Amino acid sequence: MAARLDPRLLRIGVSHFSHAEGGQTFQYHIQVEHDEASYEILKRFSEFDHLLQELEIQKYGNLPLLPPKTWNRPNDT
Repeated sequence: MAARLDPRLLRIGVSHFSHAEGGQTFQYHIQVEHDEASYEILKRFSEFDHLLQELEIQKYGNLPLLPPKTWNRPNDT
């Protein structure tokens, strides 16, 4: 049987974002740390959106809304 993770030792955050392959979309760099272990996971917005939809289907409550998929950048017109 696998050891259970202590959630008090779990830290998760978005460290930054960058252009995904092809440069048309962005990917978010998620830093996950537990005790001595550290991982970086790359995810696109659409993957967060899909996860939220799946959690809603499974009847998870009080889920946060995602920020807008796009936002005004300085060069947008």
